[in-house]
Amino acid sequence: MKKMEWGEDPELSGPRNYYRESMLIREVRKRKKRGKILDFGCGSGSLLMRIAKYGYKGDGIDLSKSAIEYARMKTKNKNMYKSIHFSVESDMNLFKKNMQ
Repeated sequence: MKKMEWGEDPELSGPRNYYRESMLIREVRKRKKRGKILDFGCGSGSLLMRIAKYGYKGDGIDLSKSAIEYARMKTKNKNMYKSIHFSVESDMNLFKKNMQ
């Protein structure tokens, strides 16, 4: 069995991840009825895709190119590509861009 490196497996999920996302979605819906969500470290985008079902839009950012490519493929297959966008960047690069 080949040892996986960080970012090689774009779909890292399970019952704990689903539960964590459910708690986050519940809190977001309490505090913000509609709008746009920013997900740093979005991985394969499962949180954004779940919350988009409630009418939210979102931006997902991750360092893993393979995870972002997989997330883009999933949103395209589910016709969510108009409301959710993904990019490969580090949070420091984003802060530097916003400071200029």
